[in-house]
Amino acid sequence: MPRLPIPTFDTAPAVARPVLADLRERSLSPGTLLNLHAQMSTSPATLMGYMGMRSAIEQYGTLDAKVRTAIMLSVSRTDGAGYAQAINVMLCRRAGWSAEEVSEIAAGTFNDDPKIASLLEVARQAARNIGHVDDGAWRIARSNGWSAEELNDTFASVALTMVVDYFVHFAETPLDVPAAPAAADTRNLERIRSHS
Repeated sequence: MPRLPIPTFDTAPAVARPVLADLRERSLSPGTLLNLHAQMSTSPATLMGYMGMRSAIEQYGTLDAKVRTAIMLSVSRTDGAGYAQAINVMLCRRAGWSAEEVSEIAAGTFNDDPKIASLLEVARQAARNIGHVDDGAWRIARSNGWSAEELNDTFASVALTMVVDYFVHFAETPLDVPAAPAAADTRNLERIRSHS
């Protein structure tokens, strides 16, 4: 049972409704308000903070949507947020990743593009290690052509994903999209659980 209420558009705080209207139209299922956004709206500060991060990434980020969705799926799988994994699988597919690539990204085994694979390793390490990334992974990403700005933008996508992941754990947001397939490799999730 969710810890926070899930208002409808009409019962959400009035100040949140213009943002919810936009989210509802840009939803994975247009016209439908996701439970995540509905729950966030019960605190306009939470919803507006999330939207601020999201807007900044969309407006100023240097990474394309395809790379950002792969980062988000890598992070949500790493920290075990089933709700976010389900959303991020759908976003990856929408961004152009094949079903096989999505499965590999989620499992941490994607290696079709060494440049992207190196960036995803940086993202997974940042998510798993409270922001710490080992020098080896960082050097590999840099040698694969990622600039300092792009690596910094990677952090923005990691941070946004973790905000969502932590929120859905905190609020016990019920799934309202198809569940993500089980990962072939759950090592990252097991490491997080062992550090709890």
